[in-house]
Amino acid sequence: MTSEKKSVQLAILVGELKENLIAHIEIEQLQARLIREKYLALVKNGFTETQALELCKR
Repeated sequence: MTSEKKSVQLAILVGELKENLIAHIEIEQLQARLIREKYLALVKNGFTETQALELCKR
């Protein structure tokens, strides 16, 4: 693939990302809330804070 084609493809991808930026941000916020809820549920069910954190990292 030529350098020019790569540049065009990259520009297209950047444009698509910009168009969908709000959706990407919302997804990240939802994922963060899910991880937080998982952590709290693990602690509530007897895991130590350290154990819960390690399980959330996976």
